Amino acid sequence: MTTVDRIFKLINDSNLTAKDFAKKVGVSQGNITDWKTGRAKPSVEALLKISNVCKVSVDYLLGNIDKVSYVDTLVRYLKPLEFSEKEFNAFKKTSISFLEGEKPENILDNFKELPVSERKKIINGLEIIADLSSEYDKSARLNKINYLITKNDNNCEPDGYETLIEDRDIDSIAKTGLLEAIKNINKNNIIKKELSQYYMCPVYRSHICWYT
Repeated sequence: MTTVDRIFKLINDSNLTAKDFAKKVGVSQGNITDWKTGRAKPSVEALLKISNVCKVSVDYLLGNIDKVSYVDTLVRYLKPLEFSEKEFNAFKKTSISFLEGEKPENILDNFKELPVSERKKIINGLEIIADLSSEYDKSARLNKINYLITKNDNNCEPDGYETLIEDRDIDSIAKTGLLEAIKNINKNNIIKKELSQYYMCPVYRSHICWYT
């Protein structure tokens, strides 16, 4: 299905008219008509509004995945990071703090004691969470977290970070579907499978004949 097909499926599933759906989502009825006739395509802003109201991921609307669950989207994007179980647990705790709007200093407390390589994975995971949630303040907080890490590691005053809109509320989509997904995600679908420390070694018996 195309993006427009998926939008109209959501309209049909909601049992609303196109006019009522447009009003609920926050777009004009003319937008809906233009999408249906092919005169225009939904903007990124419109897709985010639909995603927020209908509790589906933008990935689903774009046709990248066939399921609407945020859990499926998270698995798809987080699995390549190859978290260990320890790293994933730290990431989960950190991302929940991030989505709930904690200050960068408090977020950093969740993983600042980890080795550098593990901290980088946490940051990469947070960038994915921020992109999926479309937070207005994501760049500011991620930049400040990186700033604090650099300051701590090098014991010096690095370049400043961009302030942007730090005091703005995060997008409500992050407070609903995505936050719920990260709390309920099955870590076994994310973490890197560790090889067993033990392995089976074949044993061969030698057959020796003694002649007297």
